[in-house]
Amino acid sequence: MSQTGGRLRLVFGLVLSAILVFYPLGVQAWVWHTYGGSEYSLTNNPTTWELAENEAVSAGGHLVTINDSYEETHLIAFAYASNLEGDRLLWIGFTDKVTEGNWQWISGQPVTYTDWGPGQPDDSWGEDYADMDLRSLGVAKIWNDVSNNYSIFGIIERPVPLPGTALLLGSGLAGLVVWRRRRS
Repeated sequence: MSQTGGRLRLVFGLVLSAILVFYPLGVQAWVWHTYGGSEYSLTNNPTTWELAENEAVSAGGHLVTINDSYEETHLIAFAYASNLEGDRLLWIGFTDKVTEGNWQWISGQPVTYTDWGPGQPDDSWGEDYADMDLRSLGVAKIWNDVSNNYSIFGIIERPVPLPGTALLLGSGLAGLVVWRRRRS
């Protein structure tokens, strides 16, 4: 094998490794929508809150943290544009599973906004997870606490990837190989 061929394989391997580090791959077919500094997608299938959060983590984020009414309005429009079938219920990343009555975002971000429906959260059956109920839009506030027994879609939120991070890393590594080749 030539020295150049070995170097090219090394560069290709390093670039591919960088891509895998910065852009998690999987069999999922998430469709991302950008708003502010985040990207949003729905889970691939209706599922429990815990499994929806696991999917969100595998996509590089968490179930959505809603910071204000503007973000919530954007998410509602995104959900309607996604043409959801069946109940218009969606998991969000709000939970009191650690300490009953102490609602926290799974992302660890501070609680700056809530939109509980009337009488919610009520923890009527050990309900530790929040959903958005889009059926009550215009009638009432839309968050409800529910148990982990429901199988509904969740909204995934992750940071917008830095543009071209893998490309920049790959270009830098290729430049290093060329530079070393010229020195020898």
